[in-house]
Amino acid sequence: MALGRRSAIRLPPEVNRILLVKNLPYNISAEEMYDLFGKYGAIRQITVGNTPETRGTALVVYEDIFDAKNACDHLSGFNVCNRYLIVLYYQHNKIRLPPEVNRILLVKNLPYNISAEEMYDLFGKYGAIRQIRVGNTPETRGTALVVYEDIFDAKNACDHLSGFNVCNRYLIVLYYQHNKVSSCNFYGLIHNFSCV
Repeated sequence: MALGRRSAIRLPPEVNRILLVKNLPYNISAEEMYDLFGKYGAIRQITVGNTPETRGTALVVYEDIFDAKNACDHLSGFNVCNRYLIVLYYQHNKIRLPPEVNRILLVKNLPYNISAEEMYDLFGKYGAIRQIRVGNTPETRGTALVVYEDIFDAKNACDHLSGFNVCNRYLIVLYYQHNKVSSCNFYGLIHNFSCV
């Protein structure tokens, strides 16, 4: 019965499942974030800012939009370590990304024997993947192209997996730049990668 009433409630258009949290203590851990925000419902993902530009911020993704609304209503202005939280609904269209950011990642320094399953396990944690192509020629071995469905998932993967250690090899993850490869070279390059 409560579920039926919930779906009948009309929410404002800015309400969504992703919360942008600002004014966090710089040393807050993901576990502390789960403890604080998990009281309001099931959480899909929490990403705590770890660069100089994003320190003190986090993104909290709820499974249910009503849980996100409840958390936003209750935690806006909440005191954490003498800092008052600012909790807003995350708006994709209001975030400006650098021009080089896109959905296709070029991954270098991969182990030559990495499997398709390992690639999907590693990169799939950050969002839905449309396609992965692993280098299959002597020139492209140890590299891959990873195509995400969403540009923000690609950015998250790039931010988190650059420098990640896989079999004692540190990954180099870059945004694939179409304009740096001529169209004839692009199609030749794509044929040097196996779709997995």
